[in-house]
Amino acid sequence: MKATMMTTFGEKLANFDYCIRNGVYAVIRNVKAVAAVQGLSGYFLPGGGVEEGESSEETLRRELQKECDASIEISSLIGQTTDFLFSASEERHFEKRGTFYLARLLTPPNENLVWIPLQDLSKLFRQEGHVWAITQTIQEMQNHAMEDDC
Repeated sequence: MKATMMTTFGEKLANFDYCIRNGVYAVIRNVKAVAAVQGLSGYFLPGGGVEEGESSEETLRRELQKECDASIEISSLIGQTTDFLFSASEERHFEKRGTFYLARLLTPPNENLVWIPLQDLSKLFRQEGHVWAITQTIQEMQNHAMEDDC
């Protein structure tokens, strides 16, 4: 999978302070569904915030262990996004910078990890960047299937 340039969702509004949050997330999927964790405002890809001195890969492994009690193998970088959004519950604007990797589970996860059918992505995932990353893996899978048919 090829790394892409930064993709942006939403609009950064003038005259507002934005809280910047850097996160790293895993796209773990099968043919029909993608792994997710449920937050207060919807579903998210497993992963989370980068701690000082951590690499993206270290962050992802730590977060999957913490959230889902699972070990993963990281395959490849999908890309990076920025989501500009407003959280009504926190009454704050956020600039969420996400780095996304394709990964697979090495150990069974706990009950915090759920499988979301691919057709429900847009309805259930709050951040457009997460949907974008999943969509990239679907397109890549379809491209490989077409190449195999030749």
